[in-house]
Amino acid sequence: RIKLSVVGAPVPPQWSGLPAESRPWSEASELGEIDAFDVGIMPLPDTPWERGKCAYKLIQVMAAGKPVVASPVGANCQVVRHGINGYLADSTDEWIAALTALAGDTDARRRMGAAARRTVEDAYALDRIVPRLATVLTEAARRAPSSPGPA
Repeated sequence: RIKLSVVGAPVPPQWSGLPAESRPWSEASELGEIDAFDVGIMPLPDTPWERGKCAYKLIQVMAAGKPVVASPVGANCQVVRHGINGYLADSTDEWIAALTALAGDTDARRRMGAAARRTVEDAYALDRIVPRLATVLTEAARRAPSSPGPA
């Protein structure tokens, strides 16, 4: 009953044996792909590169009202509220527990998906981000040296 859809990348070789498919990404099909998810996942190794990544894909899935399971790496830790809008899973056992809990509980998926959507509305929607970005850019412009050339 569970199928893993990997959008925009090949199915990793270590996932052979799982019911998984690779689906092409396109801007036109992106929302439909996300809408078909029951749960979004973002497994990441804990390396400097991944610690510097944003949680954009998680935010997209959460905006669609879907719960997520993600590695506790980088920005994922700021976006995912463990047990509220999704789960942070570090070990294989934690991943299995989180995915099993969500797979077996439609109400939990709905409740956590609604919380995920609220998270995006409260912290990442344009009406929240634009004023903060404008403040940061204005402050940066004020602090910029007045003479031309490299700082």
